[in-house]
Amino acid sequence: TSFFPEHLTGKVSPSAVRPFLATETESSKQLRAGGAHGTGTANLINGSSPIGVAVKARIVALASTRTEEDLVPAAELFERERPWLINISMTPLTQNAANYIRRLSEHFIVVTSAGNDYPDAPLIEGKGKFFKVGSMAPLGLATLSSQEGSLIWAPADSFIKTRNGPDDYALFKETSAAAALVTGSLANVLSVIPGMNFAELRFLVQRTALHTANALQVGHRNGFGTINALKLVEVAKRLSKRGWPDDREDLLSAADLFDFRSEARTALGNAQEVANPDDPRTMRQLRRAFLLDENNEEARKALIQLYVANGLKADADFYRSFRRDELKALLYEKVTSRQNRVENSSWIPRAAARTAGFLSREEGFEILEKALRNEDSAVKAQAVLALKNFGTDAIPLLRSSMAEKDDVVRKAVCRSAVYMYNRGVSMEGLGPDGITFLDANIRTTFGGKDFQRAVQMVSSLQDGNYVSPGPFESN
Repeated sequence: TSFFPEHLTGKVSPSAVRPFLATETESSKQLRAGGAHGTGTANLINGSSPIGVAVKARIVALASTRTEEDLVPAAELFERERPWLINISMTPLTQNAANYIRRLSEHFIVVTSAGNDYPDAPLIEGKGKFFKVGSMAPLGLATLSSQEGSLIWAPADSFIKTRNGPDDYALFKETSAAAALVTGSLANVLSVIPGMNFAELRFLVQRTALHTANALQVGHRNGFGTINALKLVEVAKRLSKRGWPDDREDLLSAADLFDFRSEARTALGNAQEVANPDDPRTMRQLRRAFLLDENNEEARKALIQLYVANGLKADADFYRSFRRDELKALLYEKVTSRQNRVENSSWIPRAAARTAGFLSREEGFEILEKALRNEDSAVKAQAVLALKNFGTDAIPLLRSSMAEKDDVVRKAVCRSAVYMYNRGVSMEGLGPDGITFLDANIRTTFGGKDFQRAVQMVSSLQDGNYVSPGPFESN
């Protein structure tokens, strides 16, 4: 994406400018005047403090307009440079480009964005050595744009800044920023223990992940949690001290590999020794204690109190979300609210409604029923989309939502119905009126292949075939 080497603040390969020019195409030339998305990505990966995650990463950059025209020439660059990691903080515009990225992942470890077009299905599907990264919103909620199918989340909506120039700090949102944060985190691991393969890295990422709300979802369509960069690198250091890569299977299966309870207690003791809430060391040590052991309840509660005392309620709510009963109370509270004082929009209740879809039926339905009574149609629509995660149990609520007059809600009903049908859920409970509703509304909801699949679904339902003959890739 658009990239300005002179504005990078981290380490850049001496050959970085040459590959950038060598792989430039007619369409990618326009990127020079089109913003600084690539610069912001690179600085999030490897920028100098306070921006950037990786400590030692060396970057080679490539301009691209998200089409195969720009991606295919990259093969020559990758063969020459042999990168340990490839960051693709963008989503492909064409299926051919998506297929190329999937093939690329057969030879390299790729970190790619899940995409910002929820509830649409991502173009990049199938197995491969890629980390598909979704974005987490403040309070530990699901973002409204982050598409499904991710392996891991990273915190990157409305509260992450990057540097687009020497003195140009800017918010960097959604899954592009999330992928950059994961890339920087993995670069730190590989700096400590080079040669780790994709399966090993995936194992470390999943075992160290923070158990945010997405980890609760059955099937993990939104990832196994949120990246824990600190614990990841601490595990890597432990593996290095124990002799990696010798006996790597035994090292990875060691019972105490991920046990940092002692180190967490030490960090908590350090915070208590400072005994000054205004001293930044207190916050630093409390955060360290929690990130090393998220079951350290004393550290979690101390962080909540400290954030509240500093007027940072959103941060406090994030740490509340790690306990299931507190998460339920948080979601129940948020789906009834209307405005967010930062963005003056209803994104918080909408995000809470989407997040409720990760809970069990008993837990989620109570919250979603509340969201469906919200006056804001956008909140209702998110609740309807979340119903697709609950199978046949959601059919009665889906039917009752068909009475809504707002087009946003009606389209959400159609999307949920198609999603459920494509994944083998029996739609018999919709009844004749529900099938008539879908027939009347799918034309204004879908386009292309998705429209054809929706037409196929309605035709099957009208013929009395209430279960899909097989799953589709589409959401």
